[in-house]
Amino acid sequence: MSQIIEGLEVDADRPLQEKFWFWQRVGWMGMLLLVIAAVVGLTGNSGPLSSGKVEAGTSTVDYPRISRWRAADSLSVSFGDTAGTTGTILLPQEFLHAFTIDMVTPQPTRVVATSKGLEFHFALAADAAPREVHFAITPQLPTFPSEARGTVSGRPYSFSFTILP
Repeated sequence: MSQIIEGLEVDADRPLQEKFWFWQRVGWMGMLLLVIAAVVGLTGNSGPLSSGKVEAGTSTVDYPRISRWRAADSLSVSFGDTAGTTGTILLPQEFLHAFTIDMVTPQPTRVVATSKGLEFHFALAADAAPREVHFAITPQLPTFPSEARGTVSGRPYSFSFTILP
């Protein structure tokens, strides 16, 4: 359809232009949703939804809920009121298949491989607070929601994690 606008002859297809505007706005909303997802942590690495915390008796496990493939991450365990001055952490096989452990701070007194995973034993100072262990980990393969079940000083914990490409 031709239309003369102030002396110029211009082809205008108003219905086509309105469809284009509609899909352009849909694209804008999609980009806005992607930015919001990144800000709240749904793309991993930072944000309130990218990490989680579970309790195992009086101990707590801070874990990466959403990680990025081959990006450094961490898992921390805070020992609560445990009997004596020793603590154990069992990292399950499901977790060890998806992550490699790069460093453990402080160093464990011993590490035992079991059918359920790796069991780390630590000597804990009775008067030091907080009594924490930090694992520097790296995700090795993209994984969509997987569940890990382990123990801290014999108390069970469970969490799910996702590794994004």
